[in-house]
Amino acid sequence: MKKVCLCMLVAVFSISAMNAQETRFGATAGYLNLSNKVDLGQGSVSVSEFGFYAGVFAEIGISDELKIQPELLYGSIDGLDILQLPVMAKYYVADKVNVQGGLQLNYILDTTVDDFSAFAVGLGLGAGYDITEDILVSARYAFQLNNSYTGDADLSSKFNYLSVGIGYKF
Repeated sequence: MKKVCLCMLVAVFSISAMNAQETRFGATAGYLNLSNKVDLGQGSVSVSEFGFYAGVFAEIGISDELKIQPELLYGSIDGLDILQLPVMAKYYVADKVNVQGGLQLNYILDTTVDDFSAFAVGLGLGAGYDITEDILVSARYAFQLNNSYTGDADLSSKFNYLSVGIGYKF
């Protein structure tokens, strides 16, 4: 699974860079909050933990208002290690303000419990602000679309992520 995510990232960076008006690379880090909701059929249980994330990104200019930003992020939350691959479309609604939306792939690097998948697909929504030409801040919420529970019981388990961070474009 790690090889698949890495291959997808290389493909997105390569293809997009060939057609882009301008591509800038950067690093990002910040606060990461994970909430896990388990629906038991007759009720649900929610847990929330926090940690940090750090990683790299490419900002690929499609037009003056639209940019695509694939990222490769490592997150750590209370001993749980997560690899995240968000691919966000950033639309600038004002000179330095953007709204974001796209897919986010998550892979839990630790050993998972039987009947639970380490791989998840999510939908990310957020906003960002370019403080300067090189420094940016963003906040996003990613909703898991698939069920992490793969067993036979009537159970649903989904992870959602809130991230707030700062980035630097090289």
